This record gives sequence, structure tokens and C-alpha cells, in this order.
Amino acid sequence: MRKIIEELEQAKRAQKAEIDRINANYVKGSYEHQKAIIQAVEAHKQLKQSKRSEFERKLIRAQAQADTLKECYEVMSKPTKEQLDKGDRVINLLATAGNKLSSDMLSELLVDVHDLQQLRIINDILSDDKDFHKAIAVKRRAEEIEALTTEQDNYTEILNQLETNFNTYVDSDGDMDFMLFSLADMGSKIEEYHNNVESYLTEQSTPAEGGE
Repeated sequence: MRKIIEELEQAKRAQKAEIDRINANYVKGSYEHQKAIIQAVEAHKQLKQSKRSEFERKLIRAQAQADTLKECYEVMSKPTKEQLDKGDRVINLLATAGNKLSSDMLSELLVDVHDLQQLRIINDILSDDKDFHKAIAVKRRAEEIEALTTEQDNYTEILNQLETNFNTYVDSDGDMDFMLFSLADMGSKIEEYHNNVESYLTEQSTPAEGGE
């Protein structure tokens, strides 16, 4: 989305240069001058409409991804019974053999933990373990869970504001402001977030090699 705005900025500068060229090469007010000006203005108008249509298509796609993200975050913020059961099995295993497991093995087990409360129990179980690598593994998993369950930005509101600011910018042929670029960057990030979450869900739903 930012790229489209940058292209419009370049087109605006190009049109100004073309108008300057016309004014320098034709007698102002003459038929040829007026014709050249009209052609330059019409070409710029068509380019703006093309870029607006391209931007609208990207907005529609981003909104669909934002809707999917909202649904995914709602699901991930509430661990399923199956996920809680897996977390309980990890807790039971660590309660009996936690001090015998390597930090790498612990990291593999923590993939099955999706609930922060369960992770706190695990942290208490390992509190006497002197292997700081295990503490790091638990902390890293907590950060992963928090990233997936923390309330997310209101992407729909961001996209609505982006659409309004973009249309104002295009209609007025005004100067591009920082807010528009910032909103465009956030809009483009939605696809990145969507792909990351989609990849995560795919990993979670794919049985490990050798598993059931």
C-alpha cells in the first residue's frame, strides 16, 4: 500500500514537470497549449483512478485477512480442552522427571502448553532447577503465548482510517502526510501477521513425525 502512495507522489511530480514543460514550449492560452494541458491533466486523472482501484483491491484483501486474524486470535486466546489436556500431561511429566530433562527436551514439551496458568505451574515446578536454559525456555514460551493471546490492534478501524485518508489525499492532490504513510505501513503489516498466524496454526494442526 505504501508503494502505491509513493507511485502517486512520483506521478504528481511528473505531472508538475510536464505542465512546466508545456508552459515553456507553447504560447499560453493558445489552442495547442490548452490541448496539451488537458491531455496532461486527463492522463494524470486516469493514473490516479487506476491507483485508487489497485489500492481498493488491496484494502478488500487486507480487510478479509483482518477478519480472519480476529477469529484466529479469539480462538487462540482460549485453549481447547485437548490443548489443556496436553498441558496437564506436560505438567505431570515435569513433576516426576523435570530435573532429568535437558533444556532442549523441555522446549519440545512446552510446544504442547497453550495456557499461561499451566506455564506458571511449570515454572514453579522448575524453580529449584539450576539450569538457567530451562528458565529461558519457559520465558520464551510465555512470550509466544502472550503474543498470540494479547488483545490485538483494531485492524478494521485502522483500515477504515487508511481508506478515508487515502481518498482525501487522492481527491485533493494534496501533500502526503506522515499519518498516511504510517497507516499504510500498518495496513501492509496485516498480511505479514496473517501469514505468521496461518503458519502457526498449520504447525499446530500437523502431527509431529512419528506421532499419532
